[in-house]
Amino acid sequence: DFLVGEDTSDGTAAFMRVFSATTPFVVHLPGWPGGVSRFFLPDAERWKDPRLLSFQPGDIRELSVEWPGKPEESFLLKRTDEHVLHLYAPNGRKVARERIDTFRLDRFLGAFSDLYLEQRITEGQIDQHEGLLVPEPFAVLRIRQSDGSWNLLECHYSRPRQDDRQLHSTETPYDPNRFYLLMNEQEWSIVRFYVFNRVLRPLSFFLEENED
Repeated sequence: DFLVGEDTSDGTAAFMRVFSATTPFVVHLPGWPGGVSRFFLPDAERWKDPRLLSFQPGDIRELSVEWPGKPEESFLLKRTDEHVLHLYAPNGRKVARERIDTFRLDRFLGAFSDLYLEQRITEGQIDQHEGLLVPEPFAVLRIRQSDGSWNLLECHYSRPRQDDRQLHSTETPYDPNRFYLLMNEQEWSIVRFYVFNRVLRPLSFFLEENED
């Protein structure tokens, strides 16, 4: 641990001190024209781990993916006390194991530990995104872990930003690169589709292609 003070009077370095010491020292970054104290901001949002979830695939006890716009593609996964995983269709019927592409299912479950956020949105910032955020979610994920804890992920489309330099499709009114994520009904973030596409899967993705 160390303490960061103000920049030196000439603005080329910053005063720092090891937390347990009494003598400060000066830190200068070679090749950088200014001080470095402004890079050490105490804003907690800047230092949080960008990873969304920390559990392993085996920790998932129950998981559902709901598609409000195409309910026939929603599904539920449940793990028994014997660690057997079952897949259920929207009508509540269990999908026969021979119909399931287990390789795809395993990759789907393993992808949750690799999810990360692009930008956190603090409570005071959410009003700035009101014109971009589509209120109704296009996907809702509910995850229960072995310890009984739950995580609720609500995915909301983002309308394209006028100042965004990325290419956008003219065939859709939504940003194809990013969307808004509401976690546990309280924390908003901006995330990337290419990161989350691995877990935004419909029921048909897990079914063998030779089945009707």
